[in-house]
Amino acid sequence: MRAATRLRHPPARPAFACLAPTRVLVGDVRGKGLPAVGASAALLGGFRELAHEEPSPVRIAERLDERARRQIAAVGTLLDGDRPGGAPQALFTERFATALLVEFPPDEPVARLVHCGHPEPFLVRAGRVRTVAFERPGAPLGLGDLLETAPAVRTVPFGPGDRLLLYTDGFIEARDRRGGFLDLAARVAAHAGRPLEALVTGLRRDLLRHAHGDLDDDAALVALERLPGRGPGATAVRPPAGGPG
Repeated sequence: MRAATRLRHPPARPAFACLAPTRVLVGDVRGKGLPAVGASAALLGGFRELAHEEPSPVRIAERLDERARRQIAAVGTLLDGDRPGGAPQALFTERFATALLVEFPPDEPVARLVHCGHPEPFLVRAGRVRTVAFERPGAPLGLGDLLETAPAVRTVPFGPGDRLLLYTDGFIEARDRRGGFLDLAARVAAHAGRPLEALVTGLRRDLLRHAHGDLDDDAALVALERLPGRGPGATAVRPPAGGPG
């Protein structure tokens, strides 16, 4: 799947209006088949609900983790009951989802990111590409009880013209015929000066060429760009353009 999204300011609103932040979630559920489909649906549904309820992106991540752990326990109990003697199904305990939650506040030229075991995104500014690193990486959703500390917010400048690229590990774990991985950072740099849709299309083409069209894992990429503002106001998101991946 590919997607390109631009962020911009809509017309100014009354000063008393309560402007909500724009929030984006990219996730990758471990496993395949119907259990993974069910986990993906639960994760997406939970995010859509919590994004409107919770004022803090950290709290959204915490509650998504709580839901993931409840689902793992519930499904695990059902599966264990079908096994001889009720023996635990150890493989199911490895089911979890990596995720990256991004918040764009309406009144600041920044992006706030909460890391949940997901590949680190790229920030493109003035044609230069850098990885957004996290000093305190978070645990994947469903494994939050393994860490003693809560997820942390990483705030980065995100002004007009800046781009943020979020992706799943299918983009960095795809191998060529010699077993080499795609150098995604180099490919992002090569396309950094192109229009947003062309950047995403070019990266998809690079991935398929590198893997000779043979992808062992799903790959998703979302590119977001902030457009020049027209005065104070909330951040608006134009619906992304999607495609196969």
